[in-house]
Amino acid sequence: MRNCPETSQVRCVSLVGERDTVEGECPVCGHDDAVYIGVEDVDVDVDVEPDGMGGYTAASLGGHRFLAAHSFYCGVCELDLVNAEELDAAGLETEVDFNEFVEPDFDPHDR
Repeated sequence: MRNCPETSQVRCVSLVGERDTVEGECPVCGHDDAVYIGVEDVDVDVDVEPDGMGGYTAASLGGHRFLAAHSFYCGVCELDLVNAEELDAAGLETEVDFNEFVEPDFDPHDR
């Protein structure tokens, strides 16, 4: 895992094989180098407008990046949660926010 600056507003993300990881705090020992393991996803905000010809035009307004976590591991106390049910039981999130908004490729109001 790469080292993240302590002043970073965005959580540290690294790619392990075909899985993404995000650093988090362990609920057992409190160590902050534990990791959520999952797949990066984006919740896209879409605007749909009538096109005047009986159809519709969709435009992306951006989106919100998050990690769809399926497991969690702490190397200090060796807490190893291997599925979403265990994450829920431990009170951990299964959708970990990257705290950044993905900007649209265009101005949706400039049509």
